[in-house]
Amino acid sequence: MFIGRKRISSRAFILHPDPFTDYEDRLNKLKSSGTVVYNLSKPQMTSVYFTEIPDSVNEGDLIEKYRRIFKVSDDLVVIPFPDTFSAISSLFFLFMDLNDEVVVPEPFPPYILPIVDYAGVKITPIETFHSNGFRLPLRDVLEPLINPRVKLLFYSNPAISTGTLFTPEEIERLLFVSQNYNILMVADESFAFASGEEIQTLLDIARRYTNSISLNRILLPFTGVPTCFMTCGSELGKLLKKFQETIFPVSSGLVRLTYTALDRFSELLSSMSGFLGERRDILYEVVSGFEDFFIIKPDSPPAGVIKLPINDSAKFVEYLLNEFRMDNRTVFVLPLSKLFHDSKKGKDLVMVDYSNLDVETLKTGLNILYAGVNQYKKEEE
Repeated sequence: MFIGRKRISSRAFILHPDPFTDYEDRLNKLKSSGTVVYNLSKPQMTSVYFTEIPDSVNEGDLIEKYRRIFKVSDDLVVIPFPDTFSAISSLFFLFMDLNDEVVVPEPFPPYILPIVDYAGVKITPIETFHSNGFRLPLRDVLEPLINPRVKLLFYSNPAISTGTLFTPEEIERLLFVSQNYNILMVADESFAFASGEEIQTLLDIARRYTNSISLNRILLPFTGVPTCFMTCGSELGKLLKKFQETIFPVSSGLVRLTYTALDRFSELLSSMSGFLGERRDILYEVVSGFEDFFIIKPDSPPAGVIKLPINDSAKFVEYLLNEFRMDNRTVFVLPLSKLFHDSKKGKDLVMVDYSNLDVETLKTGLNILYAGVNQYKKEEE
């Protein structure tokens, strides 16, 4: 296909963007028009202005600082990537061929959808349900998902889209599948530090099981710095490091910026669990007081899921953006159906990411959401 004098590939038209992309233009137009939009699903990242960035820091210094802050042992390899996209796409390119499959629990992390399309691989979903807090199924459900094309198992813990914290028993089920079928096991453990409970991380598992990789992208929401850290055993580490240096090197400027961002994050670390826990409690308490709304208290940051008394949350969100106003204010929440393999699932569910919301924004946005649902139901009658 040709557009003007530029050739556009056919696969460019089947690329699934980050689900938030569908709403970005309208959110920007509403902001330009003076309408206040309380974005409860994709809070604005905190961009920190660093006044002092060291000149003499190298990648080795950066890795050592990361080890100290996140308590990573010396027997594991730490590799910084420029961003989440470069880190995950490196895994797909190195360990998967075209049309191979990656097994991912539903609802999916929003960022993985465009990376899967870009790499030419497919998602095989692990079906989960809101009714039991999106717990992982037993092994007799997991094993039939495996076929010769499945090369990688990916999950986030705590779950980025729901706040579900997988138990050690659930992680052992995934580990059993990974070991028995020789499948690479990868976890986004960015919010593990804030779980407030015992959590079995791949950082621990990697010491005894070399076919596992831990990702950490926590600097992005709290400093605006996109660097993503990958931690694994030495054998995988050598291969990934060579690929990173060749395809996705981290510039000296980003190394220095990330080093400073880690300093800033370490200053916040002691109070971060309390900060996030307070917002989780507010989300649960406020929503629990709304008639006909239902929420299971999230196990952990960064998110929670609300069941609304409506049939189609995607249609409802269109109403919020296009029609509903409360004193020139409205609210945005992501329909969770966009994060399921079958878009008919989760049609009455929406996601709230409270990780970077101040208390007043969270409370006000939830109250506007409640008013919007009530008005929508009246107009639908």
